[in-house]
Amino acid sequence: CLEVEPSALLLDEDLDSRIPTIIMVDDERAILAGNMGIVCETIPAAEVTGFLKPSEALRFVRFNHVDIAFLDIAMGKTSGIDLCEQMIEINPRLNVFFLTAYPEYSLRSWETHACGFLVKPLVPEDLSKQLRRLRHPVSGLSLTEQEENE
Repeated sequence: CLEVEPSALLLDEDLDSRIPTIIMVDDERAILAGNMGIVCETIPAAEVTGFLKPSEALRFVRFNHVDIAFLDIAMGKTSGIDLCEQMIEINPRLNVFFLTAYPEYSLRSWETHACGFLVKPLVPEDLSKQLRRLRHPVSGLSLTEQEENE
């Protein structure tokens, strides 16, 4: 018996040539825009999509391949931790990082299958360090030359 994930057999695309897909979810527009800019600078080859509404991000994950998700933890009535669990149920190979201004959430976040935890404001150096800790490899992921040399 071959030990291959069923999803790998169903993919008809060349994984080595695929552009990494990243989503960011934050209920504050200015913070989302700023963080997306940092991610785009750090990972220039990635496709980055931002969401203000967790429900829209969850729908996107249902219908699209996503490699990495950056989730705010406190988003009004929605918890980023709950959103993480729902997304990983849809895509078990999703790499999730939590972003928050509240470091006290970090303990609860480790109960999920998250890769890491970043405290806002997002800093490129911290982002690069965390990206080296992905739980699941991402084809096509390359950091900027400056970040790779750190």
